[in-house]
Amino acid sequence: MVVLDASVILKWFYPPELEPDSDVALQFRQRFLDGHLTVLIPSFAIYECASSMHHSHYRLPPPTVRGRIRDLWRLPFTVKRLTRRVLWRATEMAAAYGRKDRKLSVYDAYYFAVARFGQCPCVTADGKAYSHVKRIPWIHLLRDVSDVSIYDD
Repeated sequence: MVVLDASVILKWFYPPELEPDSDVALQFRQRFLDGHLTVLIPSFAIYECASSMHHSHYRLPPPTVRGRIRDLWRLPFTVKRLTRRVLWRATEMAAAYGRKDRKLSVYDAYYFAVARFGQCPCVTADGKAYSHVKRIPWIHLLRDVSDVSIYDD
């Protein structure tokens, strides 16, 4: 099992030639679709993907966003609902790992907290969020992943 944050999942839908490390993100998707890998996401992850598709520099039109979200909704994600306990842990992580010059958002830290409670690794393509937590051994940056199969169930 692995937590993939929205920055990784979104690479499944954007032009691979424009998205760094999309080849690795697509390997995660294929392992997931083939049943080798369980993907755990917080309940707001699909919302975050929709928001990003709408607001990103790609500026996807609403019918395209709807279609891609429909596709995401059909995938067999394991969804962790929002809980006070995980939210509290995310808040603690944001405070502990944030810096004065660059904050770690609770929103980003929630993925890390879900992984902590799920006792599994988290993979992010968000270099800014990762820069805060790179010393945590179970949080990985997508561009550093060389073998997706190590995350298999």
